[in-house]
Formats: sequence, structure tokens, C-alpha cells
Amino acid sequence: MLDIFLNILYYTFTLLFVILDIAVIVVIVLENRNPVKTLAWIFMLLVFPFFGALVYLLIGRNHRSKKILKRWADVHVQGKKVSDEELAEKGVPEHFRKIFRLLDNEMSDRLYAGNNVEVYTSGDEIFDSLFRDIEAAKKHINIEFYIIEEGAVGNHLHDILVRKAQEGIEVRLLYDYVGGFRLPIEWKNSLKKAGVKINSFLSAKSLLDLQYINNRNHRKLVIIDGKIAYTGGVNIADRYRLGNHLGLWRDTFIKVSGPAVEAMQHAFLVDWDFVDNEKIALDDYVEKTGEVADEIVQIVTSGPDNDWLNMLNGIVAAINRARDLVWIHTPYFIPPEPLMQAMESAALSGVDVRLMLSEKSDSIVVSTAGRSYIDQLLSAGVKVYFYRSNFLHSKAIVIDGYLSIIGTANMDVRSFEQNFELAAFVYGEKTGKTLMDKYALDMRTCRELNLNAWRHRTLWVHAKESLARLLSPIF
Repeated sequence: MLDIFLNILYYTFTLLFVILDIAVIVVIVLENRNPVKTLAWIFMLLVFPFFGALVYLLIGRNHRSKKILKRWADVHVQGKKVSDEELAEKGVPEHFRKIFRLLDNEMSDRLYAGNNVEVYTSGDEIFDSLFRDIEAAKKHINIEFYIIEEGAVGNHLHDILVRKAQEGIEVRLLYDYVGGFRLPIEWKNSLKKAGVKINSFLSAKSLLDLQYINNRNHRKLVIIDGKIAYTGGVNIADRYRLGNHLGLWRDTFIKVSGPAVEAMQHAFLVDWDFVDNEKIALDDYVEKTGEVADEIVQIVTSGPDNDWLNMLNGIVAAINRARDLVWIHTPYFIPPEPLMQAMESAALSGVDVRLMLSEKSDSIVVSTAGRSYIDQLLSAGVKVYFYRSNFLHSKAIVIDGYLSIIGTANMDVRSFEQNFELAAFVYGEKTGKTLMDKYALDMRTCRELNLNAWRHRTLWVHAKESLARLLSPIF
């Protein structure tokens, strides 16, 4: 009798798993995603039926149509549309002007003329400048990071924010729930006790919250008194100053002063409203300084709340319009097909396309998957370099020495489709030259890959790369 009961139980659960997998497969097909992603998920469900269905329900669902972040009516960005005539007067090359239109039409990402942009690439100079400006704040400090860790850097920031809050300065601190998961409760509570407003983004405190666990806020923003703002790839962690098992982390961070700070403040306030439901008038948090220098900046945000993949579209459009060079920094490289095609087409047409990746990695699966694309790039004439000194975490692109893209997004599917990201598209020769000079310095510690030598990797290495690439749309 017990055997019959166990058999019935076994076949009942098997039937339920089959029905669940079929239902999930139908949902995946009806979403009309990229066929590669669809097939990857179906493969996962067929090989690991129950596990695959759970993984899909947790991290695989497409939330783009749900508009996770809701814009609110009483916050408006004042950046204006700029005519082609005005762009010409400011010396913007004609082949870049369409990028303005693309990003403006996708997200109403306005242009701000008259900015000054400073580029920092070492942990010491980044945190020295950042902490100095936070210490000098007179009105308000708004901070947003993907990762905030306790340590020398994190505790220094903590102590500064406590002091500023006690001085009566408004302080808001936003971190990603997953990125800041290890922050001790005592660390957070002491900030709250001092008067700092602190919140986490998309917390997973209930089973219902788990449906968004794969959509992380990867943005890094610091806005001080509405006058100056920082963004780039850096997190609040010791590895940028003290290093870790991968060595000292090399990153790119920029300080913006001028009218574009308004757009960066707006991006923060949208995220803050989502977690705190605090309606804030943007004008109260922007210092109208007027034009302070010559560079034009367009702040671009992207995430699963957008109708368009505007970060990816902007980068692809910029590469397609390159005439002389495209130099790319990225720690992780799992490119969507349009990005691969843009890089290959540019290289085949004679543009100097360079891709610098870190030889070391903190994610073996992602690194292995990324290496499967190198053969194709080398064949097209893209120059690929492995950064051998420490770990390269920089997310920066310079095109024709004039357009610089510095932000938080990696060159991978996760950044373009799943995470909330932000980048500054900077139009100007000063920042372009700075990035090129920094890139040239980095090349001294790189080794350039050779197509023939790369193709002589072992069959086992090829197999690992191919398997990692096959599963990369899932992870």
C-alpha cells in the first residue's frame, strides 16, 4: 500500500513539474525575446526542469513593461532641446548630432552646455576629492551607490555624513539592497540616529519582492549642494584604495560642475522617490550656476523601467558614427549582437577599435563567457588588450577624441537590460584627450592578443567558453 502511495505521489509531482515547465516555456516564447535568450531558457528548463523553473521565476522574467520606477509630475528637468545650428556653433561634429536626437527622443535626456568635467582614475584621488567636497557641503548631500561596504573607506564616509547631519545638512544615502547586503545594522542605525536619511533599493524582504531580485540599481551618484556631482564605476569599498586578492582596482570617476548637475540630481531624486515616496521639488536642490566651462553633457539613465534600451542604443549609435577611433574600457564583456556588429563594422571600415579587458576577474563565469567573443573581434580587426596590472573595473569609452562615455554600465547584457544604470555622454576635446591619455598609460601594462595565438587555445578552454556563453543570457 505504501509503495502505491509513493508511486502516485511521484507521478503527481512529475506531472506538476511537466505542467509548470510547459507553462513557463509558453510564457517565454510569448515574450518574443531574442531567440538566443529564449533557447537558453528552454535549454535550462529541459535539462533542469524544477530548478530551471524556479530560476526563471526569480531572475528570468521580463519586467520592462511594468515600469518599476514611476516618474512623478512635480519634478521636471529644465535642460533644453538644442538646435543643429546651436550644436554647430558650439563646434559639435555633424556626425555626432544624431546621437543627441536619439537619446532625447528615447528618454528626453536633454543637453547641458557649459560644464566642466574632471576625470579621476585612482582610488586615492577619487576619494580624496569626493570626501573633501562632501566635507564642504553647506545645504544638502545626496549619495547613491550600488555597493557600500564597511571598512576604511566606508567608515570614513560614515563619519563624515554623521558630522554633516549633526551640522544640520540634509543627507540622503541610497544603496542597492543586494550590493549593500553586508552592511551591519549598527552602521546604518548610527547614521539614522545622527539624522541621515538612509534607504535600500528594491529590497527582498518578502517572497513577492524576489521577483525583482535580478533588477539591481547599479548607479553611482553623489550630488553636493546641487552644484557638483560625481559618477562613474567606483563603489564605496576598500579595494580601490587598499586592493584585494585581485590587486588595486583601476576605475574611472568624473566630477561634473555646471548645468548638467541638474540632470544628475533629477536621476537621484527619481530613485529616492521610489524607495521613500518623498516628493521633492527639483528646483530646491539645484544651484543655478550658469555655464562654467565649454563641455556639453547629456546624462543618460537606463533600466527595466524604460521602453528602449537607450544606453545600448546610444553606445551603438556612437560607435557607428566613429570616423577615427573607438577605445573601450570594460571589466565584463558579454555584448548584445548590435554592439558586436557595431564594433566589427567600425574596425572593418578602418576605425581604430580597441577593447581593453581585465586579465584577472572577480567573476570566472562572466570572464569565461566574454572570452568566447574575442576570436570574432580579432578577425574583424578589433585590437584586444588584457590589462595585467591589478584589476580593471573602469567603464569608459572615447570616440574620435571628442565623445566620451563615462558611467556605471558594463558592456554586457545585464547592464543594458536588467540593471538601473547611468552614464554621462560628454562632448568636448578636453575630456576626450584626458581619457585617451589615461588609456595610453593603461596600455603600458597590457598585453595585446594575437589572432593566431588565440586560436591555439586548447579544446577544453574552447568548450568552457562556449558553455559559459550559452548560459550567459540567463545570468
